[in-house]
Amino acid sequence: APEGTILLLEAHPAVHRFIRVPRGFKEGNYRVFWSLAWRARLGFALGRYRYDCAIYPPDDPEPLGSWIVAHLRAREKWINPGSTANQFDWQRQWLRRFATRVLQPRPGGGHELERNAFLASQWGCAIEAERPELPLSARALTYASVLVGQARHAVRRARAGGLIGIVPAGSAPINQYPPEKWAAVIRKLWEEHQLLPAVLCTPKETTLLSQISQIIGDVPWHRFPSDCDIAVAAAIVSRLDGLISVDTGLAHAATAFDRPTVVLATGGMPDRFWPWPGETRTILLTKPTACVGCGYRCTQTTPHCLTEISPQWIVDALLRAMNGRAIQPVAREYRHAG
Repeated sequence: APEGTILLLEAHPAVHRFIRVPRGFKEGNYRVFWSLAWRARLGFALGRYRYDCAIYPPDDPEPLGSWIVAHLRAREKWINPGSTANQFDWQRQWLRRFATRVLQPRPGGGHELERNAFLASQWGCAIEAERPELPLSARALTYASVLVGQARHAVRRARAGGLIGIVPAGSAPINQYPPEKWAAVIRKLWEEHQLLPAVLCTPKETTLLSQISQIIGDVPWHRFPSDCDIAVAAAIVSRLDGLISVDTGLAHAATAFDRPTVVLATGGMPDRFWPWPGETRTILLTKPTACVGCGYRCTQTTPHCLTEISPQWIVDALLRAMNGRAIQPVAREYRHAG
């Protein structure tokens, strides 16, 4: 898996060994396909073992995963037909010669959790009633405890009523909410509700944060270090009083931790990710448009379904989420002695 996925799964008790590969999508696939070094590395790491079963379950149109499974020495090989979407007919036929089982997609698609439950039912598991879990490593929890302790000190110093995380951007360029509207959200959180905003970002968002900072002026806010990896960031999210985020991985983590969460999303695939079944503390916001369900093939210069979300909607939705019924107990907060 890519580095970020491995960092999130490193503490999972069911996982024994990891192999780090480039980030997915077409760029990652090309790097592996056209690199003799990567082929040799994967061949040595995977080819020296025999497996009882090799499974590639994602409904992923990039062919790398199914290609790797086809070459493993395994008694059984399970593939998802969605992983062959970008292949020629002869490639699909070649792959199915190696597959001992083709996992069937959920009729009608639907939410990821419902699709996962249907997938698991094909090997006799029932997970419909289970909530997602994200075990955190001791390393991630330790770093996050110190960083959140510093943020809580800022909350006490400002006499704020809570700590609200802000994730202003994600890896997908289409998930870009205007900086002037982010500034309006931050100002409303503080001036109307005395909630201290705390921004989680990567070094790539430095320009965006500078733009927001110039607009909000003297409104107090906290900024977590931008060099936090995804596991530390997820651990930070688990200790916040609420989160406002574009549709990115940390929004999913917040829901797994049962944090009050507002997600700003495009209308590309509204039924696939949000809202989570039975979830009352995660609220999805999007602006209804005629092109809803476009599959992220936006023809607009800016996606109006995202950029036209009102800052007032966001703040109101967060307050509703914070008043929702908690499903899981609040994680204990570590107080740093310094």
